[in-house]
Amino acid sequence: MATKDHPFSDRSDLVISLWSCICSLPKYLRRVTDIVCTSPNTSNLAICQLKLDLFRLYQSISQWHQEYQVHSWDNELHPSRSPADADKQFEALGFCFTCLIVTNRLIFALDPSAGATYEYEAQKLAADLVTIEQNALSVNGRAELFMALKMHVAKATRATAETWRECTTNTIGSTIPQSVFTEWCQLTGWKTY
Repeated sequence: MATKDHPFSDRSDLVISLWSCICSLPKYLRRVTDIVCTSPNTSNLAICQLKLDLFRLYQSISQWHQEYQVHSWDNELHPSRSPADADKQFEALGFCFTCLIVTNRLIFALDPSAGATYEYEAQKLAADLVTIEQNALSVNGRAELFMALKMHVAKATRATAETWRECTTNTIGSTIPQSVFTEWCQLTGWKTY
């Protein structure tokens, strides 16, 4: 049941809307992994449909972020309220950014020749996540717990930046090389097969 007590509480409308928005992300991660790692001959129609689904997810998460900004205070990367409020705000923003990083990377993986802007955004969001972690730890030591998973994604994304940028020269219609995608997944702790 949603509550109105705090915009970032676990049961607030805002946080529930984020969970509702991103619940399909694991399914899309699995589908892109299947295409890149085991089904390279997937039809262009199926890939286009998956890209369309990912674009919709990207838009939903971006709209959630706009709604988040309405409820956030000061600078979203540097909240000024109590440590407990800051924890909730950092947690919601960090999760949003993590989902946007993954979504950007999945779109790019399906069409590297057209996806340079998605990789650029993934890198910017990964850098922002590192800033959030540093600020969260300075406000409250418990932040390390809720930032751990998010930091795996941010650090893996930053560590593989150059390899992914090199893939923008792939021919139109091909996916990212399996080895590049697998390296990123392994650094995040996700299994590919």
